[in-house]
Amino acid sequence: MPVLKKTCLPRYQWTLRESDSSRSEKKWKSIAGKLNCSPLLARVLVSRGIETGDEAKTFLKPEPSQILPPESIPGLEIARDRLLKAASESEPVMVHGDYDADGIIGAVILHQTLKKLGCKSKIFLPSREIHGYGLAAEAVDSAVSAGIKLLVAVDCGVSSHETVKKARDCGIEVIIADHHELPEFLPDGAIIAHPEIDGEYPGGKIAGACVAFKLALALNKATGLDSDGFFEKYLPMVAVATIADVCPLTGENRPIVALGLPKIPESKIPGLRILWQGSRRDDPEAVINERDIAFGMAPILNAAGRMGDPFIAAKLLLSKTEKSAWTILRDLQAINRERRKIQAETRHRLIKLPEVAFAGPDAGILVIVDESSTPGLIGLAASGLVEETGRPTCVLSPGEDENGFLYRGSMRCAGGENLIELMSPVKKHAEKMGGHAGAMGLTVRKEKINDFIKACDSIDWKPTPKVLELDFHLDGSPSDNDEVNELDATRPWGAGNPQPAFSWGPLDIKGSRIVGKTGEHIQVTLGGPDGNLFKGIGFSLSRFFPDDGGIGRSARAAGHFIINSWQGNDSVEFQVLDIEFD
Repeated sequence: MPVLKKTCLPRYQWTLRESDSSRSEKKWKSIAGKLNCSPLLARVLVSRGIETGDEAKTFLKPEPSQILPPESIPGLEIARDRLLKAASESEPVMVHGDYDADGIIGAVILHQTLKKLGCKSKIFLPSREIHGYGLAAEAVDSAVSAGIKLLVAVDCGVSSHETVKKARDCGIEVIIADHHELPEFLPDGAIIAHPEIDGEYPGGKIAGACVAFKLALALNKATGLDSDGFFEKYLPMVAVATIADVCPLTGENRPIVALGLPKIPESKIPGLRILWQGSRRDDPEAVINERDIAFGMAPILNAAGRMGDPFIAAKLLLSKTEKSAWTILRDLQAINRERRKIQAETRHRLIKLPEVAFAGPDAGILVIVDESSTPGLIGLAASGLVEETGRPTCVLSPGEDENGFLYRGSMRCAGGENLIELMSPVKKHAEKMGGHAGAMGLTVRKEKINDFIKACDSIDWKPTPKVLELDFHLDGSPSDNDEVNELDATRPWGAGNPQPAFSWGPLDIKGSRIVGKTGEHIQVTLGGPDGNLFKGIGFSLSRFFPDDGGIGRSARAAGHFIINSWQGNDSVEFQVLDIEFD
């Protein structure tokens, strides 16, 4: 691993959501009075665009009524009617999901619903290594062999023009229930249910599983089945998919996750319940939160698709007993351990490459063709390289299909860029390309790989400062533990609604020491603006601090206030994300 020199702090460009503190003061004081909450919480709410007491109550107390009805998704009613016809005629249906947690969960929800309605449903989950990104041509072959004339693509398909055409040529109708970025032209002849076909969706950027969930809910309502029971049963699964797919926790995603999360430990789905029990923290009394999904449950589900067969994860969610669920979960946990091992080895190897370790400050898009990468881990490898270099990164691994040799790739960026737009000039060199603004998948034929790389090199990309978005500057200190604990009311945290973060100061660095097994973290003692002392912790920040730890210097810090519990005592601590010395 290249030796990294200590970097000047701050590492980020700080921006404040609160644009005018004097204008916002009247609003947050009004909210604090109406809600009887702390000024700190009220000010955070105002910094996030909440202006009245009623808006604050809606945000802090999500209700099922905030989740939009199925018919709010364009095309969904047409898809529903076609599936109702299939159910009335006991028609066989193939549900084509995706290899990640979102696509697996969406496929399972729709599959279970169709079976309940009388359809002969069959799940097809593509392999990253064999089929790659998007609707798989092999799924069409499988449908033809099974005599299936209706295929539903969940969490994929909106960019799969050739496969949709192949299906139609084989006499197979295609329904697409997707949420990915819309291409310039949609697949011809398919029924498409997509939140953004008619423009911006009022509920925000929802998960693919949410589209499938709403389609299944519409089927339940239309047939007079227990739609309330369906909603309660499957909402927790949609909450998992929403977090796993890093959807913004705004709009209707907030009530989906806020209402779905608490129901997971007592879920009526054995596999989901066991997944929580098997991935939970050591504390048996711990209350489930969004981090348990993002860092516990979701990686286990995703590991199956990353390492080979996503259907293992589907089998867990389809389990009918806790005993069978535990057996499958142990297999998934072993797969996830192997995933972590290979991922660490891959990152360690790739960051030694000359184009990574010795790139100049003006280096552009990073494209790595890696013959040794595990196909399911190239997205994580790309994310790791983005973190290391700050450059949009595409990692490609070799493979083949019925038409010969190819490269399947995954691309990530640090934020600020829209990959769909950034990569549009090279799209002609790729056989498949699609995804989201910050993450995309692609396939390039072997004979076009050099043209693809040259085209990427010609893209005019310039680095922009990494931005750290903070709620506001705090020139005082929290009054007590309760004031910090109250910030938990803004949960669930994640994309679009991060943990409250502040610029804080002026501070005096009273002490510091290096901590962690490899000395990667730094612990500091901070003299607050009011003279009180606070402990601070900077994870993975020790290499960026000056050799003397900054002791004796004044600073402003950016980060989170947290409650540290140790030996029965709770105290306010500051988690340092960045620091600026005077």
